Amino acid sequence: MINAFAKRIDESSLSQSDKALWHEVLTLLEPDQIKSFSEFIGDDHDRLVMITNNIRQKHKALESNDIETLHAVEKQEQEYIDSLK
Repeated sequence: MINAFAKRIDESSLSQSDKALWHEVLTLLEPDQIKSFSEFIGDDHDRLVMITNNIRQKHKALESNDIETLHAVEKQEQEYIDSLK
């Protein structure tokens, strides 16, 4: 599962920096978390881009200790999840 998802990331049209970000994230996740990402994203490029943007925004907010931005990103994330229900 991990290798298949990493391969899907590598074969995507994401930028090299976004692919590197994903590889960093994958090293931090448990296999069941990777499975959840893989199942949620599937072959949907728009979902891959959305999740990538979400991860990048959170990463930047955490690096700069910007709690306000982190909360805003989490709010957007929750609104997206709610829209799927």
